Amino acid sequence: MNNRDEYIQSLRDQACNLIELKPKSKIPIGSWKTYQSVINESVFSQEANYAVLAGSISKDLVIIDVDKMNPDDPNFHAPVDLEFLNDVIPNVLSRTLVVKTGTGGYHIYIRHTKSVKNLKSLKLDSGDMHIDIQSEG
Repeated sequence: MNNRDEYIQSLRDQACNLIELKPKSKIPIGSWKTYQSVINESVFSQEANYAVLAGSISKDLVIIDVDKMNPDDPNFHAPVDLEFLNDVIPNVLSRTLVVKTGTGGYHIYIRHTKSVKNLKSLKLDSGDMHIDIQSEG
């Protein structure tokens, strides 16, 4: 088992439901909606990317996606500094799982103590910063 497979297994051990994506893409292989209600235990190909699903299927996982837009080219992101993450959630790195994304942003994984039924997704934009909070899907 390689580091990637160990990381996927670690996420699954923490009750995160994952889906397989096309290589170097955010496009799911197959129907991702199925896995909002069914645990995906399939083995992913080594070339594939993967995504963690938020919500009740992952024990009320909420994913906060933090990105910084590149002012020179709005189609690309710029790296997010850790100081900004600590402005979003103080001492975030010592409090929960934080994953750096391929675009230089971060995903912050938190578990809500109660199911968040009325909020599926919330997007916040301020200048060049973009925060997307996903609580289902």
